[in-house]
Amino acid sequence: MDYLVFERELGSRLQFVPGLPILVLVGARRTGKTTLIRNWYARAEGHKAWLDGDNPADLLAWERFLGGQDPASWLGSLLGLDAKGCGILVLDEAQGFSQVSRLVKVLVDALPGLRVVMSGSSALKLKDFSAESMAGRKQLLELYPLSLKERLSPLTPSLRASSAPGMLQEMLVWGGFPGAMALPPDWSRVSYLTEVLDSTLYRDLLSETRSRDVAVLKRLLVYLARSVGSKLNTANLSASLELNRATVSRYLHLLSEASVLLLLPGITGQGILPKAQPKPYFLDNGLLSMLLADDRSFLMRRPEEQGLLLENFFVAELHKSYHYQGDHLTQLGYLWDKRAEIDLVAYSRGAIQAAWEVKLSQTQGGSRHSRELLGSAPFRLVNLQNMPEFLL
Repeated sequence: MDYLVFERELGSRLQFVPGLPILVLVGARRTGKTTLIRNWYARAEGHKAWLDGDNPADLLAWERFLGGQDPASWLGSLLGLDAKGCGILVLDEAQGFSQVSRLVKVLVDALPGLRVVMSGSSALKLKDFSAESMAGRKQLLELYPLSLKERLSPLTPSLRASSAPGMLQEMLVWGGFPGAMALPPDWSRVSYLTEVLDSTLYRDLLSETRSRDVAVLKRLLVYLARSVGSKLNTANLSASLELNRATVSRYLHLLSEASVLLLLPGITGQGILPKAQPKPYFLDNGLLSMLLADDRSFLMRRPEEQGLLLENFFVAELHKSYHYQGDHLTQLGYLWDKRAEIDLVAYSRGAIQAAWEVKLSQTQGGSRHSRELLGSAPFRLVNLQNMPEFLL
């Protein structure tokens, strides 16, 4: 199955919001950002230009603007339009362009008809500079590895339903990086995902840490992989890694910003008060498997390992779904009380909107007390059997 034919849910949101001339697309490496933008770019009408931050010729063109060339004349020659015309400029691998945030701000302020799309594999850097210089001018979108729905999108509706259970079991181990899906489920995928993990560590996070911290960062990732779905005790974590708690907190923040990790907060009751320590989850099960050093099929795992993979996958899928819907008000967390706990809740407008428990089997979940805490919010038990139907 060719990874280029996957229908990405975020594609419908690749459009400019009135009053926001800059669209920034971020995400982990190899999630398909360039492919998504190229498909959009091919359909875009009017004057347009594409610059790649990894292309030396495009970097030279950018340097002419950096050297002081007038924005209108520089852009006019690039897009082939007069100084007052409108057009679209795409900056792929945008972090490769010098002073890119400042100069894009200069461009859109000087040329009201210009629209700019910026993308890059360093989500951390892009989020930082987009926040600094583009406040009130940009829309920020994030692309994740394939969801189950996206993975099945090339198939006909009838084949999607019949293929979903088997595809789910494959993605529980191998995740959803498009390039990995084009490889056989053997050492080829292991090598691919290991490279993705290493490139994220060395290229995206290394610039924000000291080089001698890489080994510590790897130890932290392995620790987090083994702690998926468990409350994260930062005191124990800092003692284990021999780091102070402020440094541990900074690393956790970096991993979250780099689209590797999701920290699920614990909340209590309808008051929606952050109460308990967060629980770590990975935004892709393939990276989780690499950190656990285990490429066995799902059915060969012990029940506790299967439960970990299933819960991690479902939390990541719900996170993707809310983001792709453009729902900025709803947040995910787990419900915590001295007498009860529920795996996952969605809350907004001061109340819990929905709740889920993830189980391997169809055994009923959720104690009487935990259901009382939910009030009228709907509760759903999700297991290996009904998860495909639920996610599709």
